[in-house]
Amino acid sequence: MRKTAALLAAAALAAATTACSGGAEEDGTVRTLRIGTTTFLGGSDSYYRQQFAELYEFAHPNVRIEFVSSAERSDVVLGDKAPADPVAAMKEMMAGPNPPDLVMVDFDQLPDLIEDHLLVSLDAKIKQDKFDLEGIVPTVKDGIRQLGDGSLYALAPYFDAPALFYNKRIFQKAGAEAPTDGMTWDRVVELARKVSSGDGQDRIYGLGLSPYAETDDFYNLLNVYAAPLQLRAWNETEDKMNVATPEWEQAWTWLAGLKEEKVVPPESANEDWFEAEVAASPATPNAFFSGRLAMTVGDSYMLDELAGLGRGGDGNAAPLEWDVVSMPSHPKDPGVAGMVRTEGLMGINVHAGNPDDAWEFLKFVNGDEWAKTKSRGGGMLVSRGAYNKGRGGLDYRAEAFADVRPAPPDPNRAGGKAYLNEVLEAGRTELQQALRGDKTIEDALEKWREQGQAILDLNKAKQQDG
Repeated sequence: MRKTAALLAAAALAAATTACSGGAEEDGTVRTLRIGTTTFLGGSDSYYRQQFAELYEFAHPNVRIEFVSSAERSDVVLGDKAPADPVAAMKEMMAGPNPPDLVMVDFDQLPDLIEDHLLVSLDAKIKQDKFDLEGIVPTVKDGIRQLGDGSLYALAPYFDAPALFYNKRIFQKAGAEAPTDGMTWDRVVELARKVSSGDGQDRIYGLGLSPYAETDDFYNLLNVYAAPLQLRAWNETEDKMNVATPEWEQAWTWLAGLKEEKVVPPESANEDWFEAEVAASPATPNAFFSGRLAMTVGDSYMLDELAGLGRGGDGNAAPLEWDVVSMPSHPKDPGVAGMVRTEGLMGINVHAGNPDDAWEFLKFVNGDEWAKTKSRGGGMLVSRGAYNKGRGGLDYRAEAFADVRPAPPDPNRAGGKAYLNEVLEAGRTELQQALRGDKTIEDALEKWREQGQAILDLNKAKQQDG
């Protein structure tokens, strides 16, 4: 039955494409469209074939799609040899023999390829073919444009963005004003204090940077609150730490203060907190589902979980009355949020051997019929916002996810470099100690600076020694 439905959907897409192209598949020659990715394929491209290739090949029988990867599997690299940088390897592949026609990268990786003039600007093609951009949500369209200084060098059919979910009953019981779109973090904290109440296992916390009981304060703070601030732990040359600063101190102090006030839940290492959440929400220890979080940052996957909850999927008998608004932001960067992700973000290689099919493919997977079909699958949202409404039978404002502007690429992205992951883990340990009150925020940041600098110095020495 599912196979039949998939074929019917593919047939609809094929019909739409043929109508738009005027029946361009007349030549019996089979052409190869090569798509390069910076993700390790693990010997199988089955996921990407299912996501992107099958429907296109069904609709275009003269085109065969081939996926190639520039990434190495880090755990099979022997000795002291570090895995190659997948972006650097992709650049070589793009200019080498038999180059990929399209490249599929992460949002944070795209600027590197644009700066090196390795991608074709899509603006002229979009204008010439009158390709409809109006239906693509601002989060995706404007987010990609800002990486290209106003030009579009790629398109993405899927995206995910954070939003602020809230429990309507808790706000009504507290007599507090409900959250709204476009709030600042200060306003969110003000509301969170009003709706925090109770003690012990009956405590209701006003705000969660994550809905889950098992969570990580360091990475939540980094990704949710600090990402728009562009706090950089190390400099661009990765040889000097930069964390013992007033900006880092403010971010850590912000979280520590909310923990002390019990506005934000304790860390997952707190057994009473974690065990209570497991008991309240056995399938997914989720403090928002169990009614112990008044507000929480969540993403599109939480919509799927809420749909399951409404069908009794978590064994939670009490119906949850909730709503969602756009992510809060900092006053100097209104509307900017971290944690925005894309999937299928692809651009055309300037050295493409088959640029025409590459553009036809981009139009297809970013088109209206594709979005209509793929929107029924759950997971990430489709970039054409009209098809994100009513997901899973839920009543919510899809615009809450679609109107934020992505924060610039993460300046603390380790990019597969083990020594940078060590630097981040050192910061994680220090923040945990500061939140427990074992040391001051200032001392913890200084210790992180010292430990991180030692790691950077050791890596630099290794590089100098070859």
